[in-house]
Amino acid sequence: MNERGGYWRSLGELAGTPAFRRKLEREFAEGAVDAPGAFTRRRFLQLMGASVALAGFSGCRWPKEKIVPYAHRPEGWVPGEALRFATSNELHGCARGFLATSVDGRPIKIDGNENDPVGRGAASAIDQASVLDLYDPDRIRTPIRREGKNERSASWEDFLAWTEDLVRDLRATRGARLAFLSEPTGSECVARLRRRLAAELPEALWFAYDPLSTDHAREGTRIAFGKPLRAHLDLASAAVVFSLDADLFDDDPAALLHAREFASARRIEEGRTNRLTVVESIPSTTGAKADHRLSLPPRAVAPFALAVLHELVFAHGLEAPERFREVRSQEHTS
Repeated sequence: MNERGGYWRSLGELAGTPAFRRKLEREFAEGAVDAPGAFTRRRFLQLMGASVALAGFSGCRWPKEKIVPYAHRPEGWVPGEALRFATSNELHGCARGFLATSVDGRPIKIDGNENDPVGRGAASAIDQASVLDLYDPDRIRTPIRREGKNERSASWEDFLAWTEDLVRDLRATRGARLAFLSEPTGSECVARLRRRLAAELPEALWFAYDPLSTDHAREGTRIAFGKPLRAHLDLASAAVVFSLDADLFDDDPAALLHAREFASARRIEEGRTNRLTVVESIPSTTGAKADHRLSLPPRAVAPFALAVLHELVFAHGLEAPERFREVRSQEHTS
């Protein structure tokens, strides 16, 4: 025990040599606080702090960039002022009218056009999202030429030169082995071009492809009326709506009109109401609004429709075709 009533922590403290006392006065070992030479720890922190501050200041500087919104700006044009103009968009080959809002040549918003007979001032989510197609980075900006399995970008001058040689050879064969692939469209301009093409190259083929095609509906009208037609529904006058695997309120070109007319016929407070029955294979917006919904696999929708039509024919005392009798006998057998 030492003279202060405590205990010595080491033999060096017990000896109390001058070297030990000098070591005890310093908290850290030699070189731990101050770097060797004249470069101290304080100076190091000062320089590091200044470096971090300068780096942050340079990162906040706005990069110098030259932008030209218009190469030839119209006279009287005010930059940044929104411009609204009428336009149209197609869905399954059916055109709908809209109003586009553009700022400095960049369309930013799609709204309904009150003069459009289908939308009547409204625009669906699909229509409003169509403006994003203009900014799709995968859009083809130049003609693409395929050479074997490889594809390369070409200029429009190369394309015109290629078509001149091609048309010269195709006129000799009346367009044989020439095919065009496009999306469905109701454009009168495209229809006029197709008529001119058919006159010049009668053996050429033209195909219209849509991932969500309505060919089955056109084929049904062709069977019923002798030529493909587009059905126009009057849901405002219908007391019962029977939908077979058709989304009338979502991906139909007249979905907005269908929804408005269906809602106008359902006025419970006025004593008027309608009923919606949906038979579908996948959930849809129309099925979510249905009073009665039946889920069936796709292969069972057509037999179900024939069975319903069979019952309606017999309910009204009409003579059923032979095909309907076969369906009825199959139901009783199963």
